[in-house]
Amino acid sequence: MSGYVVDVRLAVKWLVSEAFSEEAARLLDGKTTLIAPELIFVETANALRAMCLRSDIASADFGFATSTSQLARAFTLTGAALSSWLNQSDWVDP
Repeated sequence: MSGYVVDVRLAVKWLVSEAFSEEAARLLDGKTTLIAPELIFVETANALRAMCLRSDIASADFGFATSTSQLARAFTLTGAALSSWLNQSDWVDP
């Protein structure tokens, strides 16, 4: 199997428009195998929070990017993994 390991820097590019976001989006073509560590959601939310605190992104953008629907769409979880993650998450806009 060949593919790519997703890290937080790539994941943020899927949720926030920044340098190389378009190139990152090309990996979501459905033809590329992507794998990520279990903590990718927490790491991504933390990176987005840090960006918000530094004023790199607006609070509204942070809330939008960290909404469960946006994260689920970006990472395309399936069945039990998505259900489990949604049941454990309490997303609150800042």
